[in-house]
Amino acid sequence: MNARERGSHLTTSKPTARISSLFGRRRLELCSDGLRILDADSRLISWTELARQAQLEPGLLFRHLRLTGGDTRLNWLPRWRRRFWRLYRQQLQLHCRPLMERELQHIESELQRVYPRQSRWRALSGRAQQVLQRFHDLPFDDDPLLRRLRLVAAADEGLLARYREHFVEQRQNQFRDIFEKVERQPLTEAQQRACIVDDDRNLVLAGAGSGKTSTLIARTAYLVASGQARPDEILLLAYGREAAREMRERLQQRLGIDVPATTFHALGQRIIKTVDGERPAISNLASEGRALDRWVAAQLETLLVDPGFCRDLAHYCKHFRRPAVDLDGVEEPEALRALLSKTRVLDSLAVLLTQALRRYRTAALDRAALEARLAQSPQPDHARATMALLEPLLERYSDALAASGEIDFDDMIRLACQALVQGRFRPRWRFILVDEFQDLSAPRADLIRALLGAVPDASLFAVGDDWQSIYRFSGSDLRLTTDFAACFGPATLSALDLTFRFNDRINEVASGFVLRNPSQLPKTLATLRHSDAPAVTLVGHVRGEEDAALTGLLGALAREAAPQSRVLLLSRHRFRLPEADRLAMLARSCSGLQLEAQTCHGAKGREADYVILLGLDQGTWGFPQAQSEQPLLEALLAPADRFEHAEERRLFYVALTRARSHVYLLCDRAAPSVFARELLEQGYPVNREGL
Repeated sequence: MNARERGSHLTTSKPTARISSLFGRRRLELCSDGLRILDADSRLISWTELARQAQLEPGLLFRHLRLTGGDTRLNWLPRWRRRFWRLYRQQLQLHCRPLMERELQHIESELQRVYPRQSRWRALSGRAQQVLQRFHDLPFDDDPLLRRLRLVAAADEGLLARYREHFVEQRQNQFRDIFEKVERQPLTEAQQRACIVDDDRNLVLAGAGSGKTSTLIARTAYLVASGQARPDEILLLAYGREAAREMRERLQQRLGIDVPATTFHALGQRIIKTVDGERPAISNLASEGRALDRWVAAQLETLLVDPGFCRDLAHYCKHFRRPAVDLDGVEEPEALRALLSKTRVLDSLAVLLTQALRRYRTAALDRAALEARLAQSPQPDHARATMALLEPLLERYSDALAASGEIDFDDMIRLACQALVQGRFRPRWRFILVDEFQDLSAPRADLIRALLGAVPDASLFAVGDDWQSIYRFSGSDLRLTTDFAACFGPATLSALDLTFRFNDRINEVASGFVLRNPSQLPKTLATLRHSDAPAVTLVGHVRGEEDAALTGLLGALAREAAPQSRVLLLSRHRFRLPEADRLAMLARSCSGLQLEAQTCHGAKGREADYVILLGLDQGTWGFPQAQSEQPLLEALLAPADRFEHAEERRLFYVALTRARSHVYLLCDRAAPSVFARELLEQGYPVNREGL
């Protein structure tokens, strides 16, 4: 509209209300077409323009009316001109409502297009707040559209839950074929929901035998089929090469999807190779069996010529070694080595310091964190005395790696994390899926956080079970699972609530036993299989006659069990298991059974028809073991759960849940372990034989 047309329009428009700004500098008139400004350069601001850009800045007696698209400020306008403001609001509401409706439609379409993550919900809530702020002075109180906008603006959790539920139901129907055919049997309702839920951070608690690997495979297939990700935008992280290989092959062979399924170490190696242009060389001290043990023993021999080390060693041997060794007055290196070889101090010390070196490297503690750990130790003087012996070995170890231009596996994680944080490696993985999350260590958690921070909107899908966290001794930190949201950010928690492995009576014992520890995350497992009678039996035997009890039990199973039933012999300690020749003899004597022997740690991920757990006795080498950890070794681990025997209790849960049909627990009837006594005395549904 040109100036002449604008002037003609202003002349013919019939004013409905008029107001003057403070000091009479401007007069404003409302008409059916908009707001007319009467000053030296008269003009009309349409209602559409006002609806899009106008903002009222409130005051006690006056208001500022301002257009956000420019510098137009209509000065101080008196609040007491009620007719003007009533007509202004009515006209503006008429023209604003379509704008508000379009904003709400946009917000709701975003909430329905992809799963409503916390980050997206916050952003859309902020957008709704901005809309409401623009129109806060309008009489919309009874408008249902406004009520919906207000719920979004308030980030109402109930509304978010409804949007999420609608999204999950819609996707379940849309991708039903995938969920029913991706594995040999259709996914459960809980597995399907876990695949679809896509918050910024997701923790899936997968009980023993609940199909966590199937869920990881199906999640990957769903992300690709739904168009949310290309295969190369998904990263599957596993702990062992075998688990990574299995997932990779299942995706390729069954679904034709080629997704990077890898271990943490292989990922670190890939990142470093990309950054440096060549594959990092791994020291044989890290990769070759007992090479580190031999290296530590050799270094101790050469350190005996160091007077300072000898003083620290004498102090340790006199005050903290059991049995103590008094080295006072033995100053000559050669004399010190006669004496130490006779007492085998160096042999035991080499074993201790090798363990300590590995744990120190895995923990990746800075000096302040180390000092805090030592100070919090129940025996700080003992821990510090051992640390004094370890420090020269740490220095020599770092020098040896630097001199050879090699790294170890702990360096691999650290250097990969640095490359990500510094922006020297730019990943494209937008969906990070992690298996066995309960085994995560602090440095690996740092690597995951670095991966998430390197890609905008990257999500974490962590699958694990805090009830099966049994690797604290190798660096895992259970708090990364039990305090997941505090460690990784606001998260959605899902649970796989049906086990395909064991029956309801094993579940009753195992779940009740592990949940005696209140720090374990509560969950309820249903079972497909049911038993009319208890499926856990405590078998007492005379001390020293465990092998005879085992032989008799296997004979009874061979007569009663189905042909080719699998029997898993378990023990807390390897030396309690039958040796290879004895196992072969037992297998021949009960040819209808398939026998296998494993430690409880080694049995993680395995299953059998029957489990026989040996050595449920009191004592240092019983279950739970009574042997306490050396103070420095304990200090170098993540803080322990304060509940008594917490990790041993979880390990016992793992042992119980390897069985499909029945668990037999062998114990010394004169000295059963505290776990055996708890099962007998606390009302668990168990059978007893010989007790």
